[in-house]
Amino acid sequence: MMRRSRGFTLIELVVSLVIMAIASGVVMPYFAKSMESIRQKNCAREIATMLRKSASDALSEHRKIEVLFETEGRTVKVNDKKVKIAWPASSEIMESGAHGIGGEKSILLTFYPDGTSSGGAFDIVSEKRGFRIEINWITSHVAVSSIRA
Repeated sequence: MMRRSRGFTLIELVVSLVIMAIASGVVMPYFAKSMESIRQKNCAREIATMLRKSASDALSEHRKIEVLFETEGRTVKVNDKKVKIAWPASSEIMESGAHGIGGEKSILLTFYPDGTSSGGAFDIVSEKRGFRIEINWITSHVAVSSIRA
């Protein structure tokens, strides 16, 4: 008479756990890089939204609005009021053509009541990739695009 097996042997369970551990060890570094990229993209979108709001406020309130990015301290100020931005730890902001520069370690963008701005562009970059934020000086249109660092 043949005996029916019920369940798994200890060796089968151990082999399954080893395979799962190896697979997770291979996948985790990719997952961590992916999460950093998502944080960086969210940061770029958050900054773009803040810049669009500043442009809109300048137009609707008929006043000049200045946005200052202090690259070393990773702070953003709108008319001297700090704005909280979720800045990824491995990313940095780099000037790539902003016209209203406030110095080597800062970027100053100005939005005017007539709908124009100082314009320019800057990058949020990490080791391999980043995002460019461009501000059109005539229309104050803010665009975000992906770049390879």
